[in-house]
Amino acid sequence: VLIIIAFMAMRAFGIGPAGSLVATGAIKSQDQLVIADFSVGGGDSLLARALTEAIRTDLRQSDIMRVVPASVVNETLRLMDKPATTPIDTGIARIIAVRTGVKAVLGGDVAPLGTSYVLTARLITPSSGDVLAAFRETAADQRDLLAAVERLSKSLRAKLGESLRRIQADPPLARVTTSSLEALRLYAQGLHVGDDLGDVPRGKALLLEAVRKDSTFAMAWRKLGAWSNNAGDPLAEVYAKKAVDNADHLTTRERYAALGSFHTTAGAGFDPEQAIAASKRLLEDDSTDATATVNTAIQLSTIGQLDSAIVYARRAARGGNTYARYHLAALVLEAGRMKEADSLLAEAHRVAASWPYRMPFDQEFYQSHSQYDSAEY
Repeated sequence: VLIIIAFMAMRAFGIGPAGSLVATGAIKSQDQLVIADFSVGGGDSLLARALTEAIRTDLRQSDIMRVVPASVVNETLRLMDKPATTPIDTGIARIIAVRTGVKAVLGGDVAPLGTSYVLTARLITPSSGDVLAAFRETAADQRDLLAAVERLSKSLRAKLGESLRRIQADPPLARVTTSSLEALRLYAQGLHVGDDLGDVPRGKALLLEAVRKDSTFAMAWRKLGAWSNNAGDPLAEVYAKKAVDNADHLTTRERYAALGSFHTTAGAGFDPEQAIAASKRLLEDDSTDATATVNTAIQLSTIGQLDSAIVYARRAARGGNTYARYHLAALVLEAGRMKEADSLLAEAHRVAASWPYRMPFDQEFYQSHSQYDSAEY
């Protein structure tokens, strides 16, 4: 009786595992989470992007919550008639969460206080705006910001209900990202410029500057490899190998993603079977991972398993992945279903006409229709 009374008291007051958000039923294990852009006092948008990316990376290590991927956020913004460049403040994040059926939003602020910084984060119910939990950390200076973000993330994961043993087993955030805040700023800005604004060459330049600041920054090397591989750049293999060589600076999920990219890239590391194994390992951990899903489709198509590749590409396209939309159309065209392929390509154009990698797909379709002048253009 005393044990039951103690358990119920801990649950009521939010103390210990019995008081976790999962234990109290506020959220469920494996629920998804939309992360809003952190705001920084003084309007330092580059620092805000860097810290948002840092907490997103740390929360991706959680085995109790899933971070909503950027592809889903961008697809929802499109349905809202908003550009992909729209800042994801807490208000927009709540709307995205409601539209996608996500149960929680994480928003945060960073306030300079002399040479130190005060970080606050709030876990919010999307529909009502009620605060489920709030967290606060202090960073002594800019050099302590990443460590403060990590402490904030660990407090959140513990409150959600993740075991302390599991949280403590994860490597430090600075190790699985970068210890250089400047490199992280450049990386976050590069992702924004390349993925959101569609200016991949300038995005690559920013990421190259990031790896000059920290040559072990494996996340940046992996993204450089992915962008270069999409563009047919022979340096893709070099970048992918750099990511694998520094795999101890990646989270478990990023490590499998890096291995998949490396074994997909043409060259000495090319091994479709190994690439498929790495991508499927990611999907075992999170079946909603659109990037791993479309990568599996690509890898299956390289070994001639066209029907299976179409299944994975279709799943990724439904999740809002732009590459998957175009790749699905190409796979269906390869299967000889030209009318369906034309329809899929038209839908891809409607949704993502400005996508910078569409040209090879367009050329393939022009050639299939004997429109050689357009294909040459």
